[in-house]
Amino acid sequence: MNLMNGDCLDCMGDIPDGSVDLILTDPPYGNGTTNCKWDIPIPFEPMWEQIWRV
Repeated sequence: MNLMNGDCLDCMGDIPDGSVDLILTDPPYGNGTTNCKWDIPIPFEPMWEQIWRV
């Protein structure tokens, strides 16, 4: 098992194609329900491209 913690757009590019069985994620939806600095929207298209690739 390899546990990764980081910005998915930075980390997932290093993961080989088709090598992941599970991705557990809680992306910042930016829906205004919190005032946390990390709860800002991210570009979902590049994230989903990487999720489907790995």
